[in-house]
Amino acid sequence: MKKLFTYVHFFTSLLLSFYSGAQDGGLDTTFNIGTSLGPNGRINAIAIQSDGKLLIGGTFTKYGSLSRNNIARLNVEDGSLDTTYKVGTGADNSVQTILVQNNGNSFIGGDFKMVNGKSKNYLASLNTNGSVDSLFATTYFNSSVMGSVLQKDGKIVINGFFTGEIARLSTDGSVDGSFYVGTGAGPSYLWTTSMQKDGKVFIGGYFTTYNGKPTNHIGRLTANGALDTSFHVGSGIGGYGQIRCSAIQNDGKILIGGDFTIYNGKSAIRLARLNTNGALDTTFKVGSQIPNNVTCLAIQNDGKIIVGGGFILRLNVDGTADNTFKYYGGNVTCQSIVLQNDGKILVGGVFSQYAGKNVNNIMRLHNTNGIVTGMETDNATQELGLSVYPNPNMGEFMVRSSKEESWSLVNSLGNATHVIDLNQGNNFAVNVSGLENGFYVLRSNSTSSKSHKVVVAK
Repeated sequence: MKKLFTYVHFFTSLLLSFYSGAQDGGLDTTFNIGTSLGPNGRINAIAIQSDGKLLIGGTFTKYGSLSRNNIARLNVEDGSLDTTYKVGTGADNSVQTILVQNNGNSFIGGDFKMVNGKSKNYLASLNTNGSVDSLFATTYFNSSVMGSVLQKDGKIVINGFFTGEIARLSTDGSVDGSFYVGTGAGPSYLWTTSMQKDGKVFIGGYFTTYNGKPTNHIGRLTANGALDTSFHVGSGIGGYGQIRCSAIQNDGKILIGGDFTIYNGKSAIRLARLNTNGALDTTFKVGSQIPNNVTCLAIQNDGKIIVGGGFILRLNVDGTADNTFKYYGGNVTCQSIVLQNDGKILVGGVFSQYAGKNVNNIMRLHNTNGIVTGMETDNATQELGLSVYPNPNMGEFMVRSSKEESWSLVNSLGNATHVIDLNQGNNFAVNVSGLENGFYVLRSNSTSSKSHKVVVAK
């Protein structure tokens, strides 16, 4: 065991040395660098396809020198425009939200009324080649769609400035009448929704009622759209504060970000974490370290939290500052933060410089996402019923499962390099000598939420 520990410690040190020139938060200069590249306007939304390609939506008319109206797809390797994605004339106004549907198509919502010459009031579905999906219902809303979340069954919950501010779409795009919101949220804006594992929907924004019931800027809905009375928010967000973004942790706790300072009468400055019953989580020690309004949140596999606004920082699970992440400065205003499979951080918004380099409104940051150094006794693998060792490895690792289960080893593009069928309690040797050095993810083929990072360092 001592020999094994020394072996892993050596390769961990080697990896840390390798990444010393690419500290977490540092600019990935292989992606979209230069004044002539990137979109010529704001990026509001980023989504990652299963093949790793990147969908972007916003307010732009060009990507580099090529015409692209408010929607485009990028190659993950370098951020270059994917010219095989044929969006035609694109959207006639801003795209505010994008998600990848269960069938591989892309749902988009925003301020537009036309997509590639077809009437699509504020929402549409695009086929995998970028063409408009004519089978997705043309549902007429009376104002913008600002956000969207996907249910496991493929239905889509949308929020925006339309009457009621929230609705659910069936997989064909029609309004799902079983999600009854009544008069919905009002009188002002519902900015953010997040989907819980149990199908309940968290909502946040600048509203004071939901279907006629008082709830100050925050609430949770049952799976049928009713206000969840078991979620106790008390006086909610105080004063003129707004919730602009939200995220659900694996343990069900809810992160909220915005421009608020009070939650249910207690100090909560721009960022807070709520327990599953709606009470403020006082173990979250974020304090007053958030420099300005929070507009973006993303949660890493290790539970650390990426927070964005007119800044980017990373917090430990308990809310304290993670000093292993460095913000290199620039004129950054974040609108979207998304994590790639390899842990790298995609940032979209309004900016032209970061770390002294020219970057137009989208960039990628280095992020080791917590190098895995444990052996078969580490907590992460114990929770999954999976043992991976050594990790990092020199081209081969052993894997063992506490039950019969199939796993895939997935690269940074989202492609499976190995399919590993495990029997209960048996060791299985995985030869990865043909793979490039880097980070890979072992992902359960039966439960997509189960994953574990693997480091190849030959």
